[in-house]
Amino acid sequence: MAGKVVSKNQGSAESTTIAAGDRSDGKVTVMVPVSEEELDWLIAKKYLTEKERENVAAIKQAIESFLSASAKAAVIVVTNPPDMRR
Repeated sequence: MAGKVVSKNQGSAESTTIAAGDRSDGKVTVMVPVSEEELDWLIAKKYLTEKERENVAAIKQAIESFLSASAKAAVIVVTNPPDMRR
């Protein structure tokens, strides 16, 4: 199964297919849509530089850094969580 990384570039959506890899390690691929306002916030909080704004790998790293810092501070809030019961 393949996942997609989507980058907003000059007003048009750009997608790149990536290999999902082996899921036996318990990891799950998550697609996170990022708005221009959220990119501005990541830049303001110094997780991302203005030059990296269109760099998908840099955006991914910025989000991972934010999530890591949030998890350490135990401040992650999930709004409208999906129904995880099966």
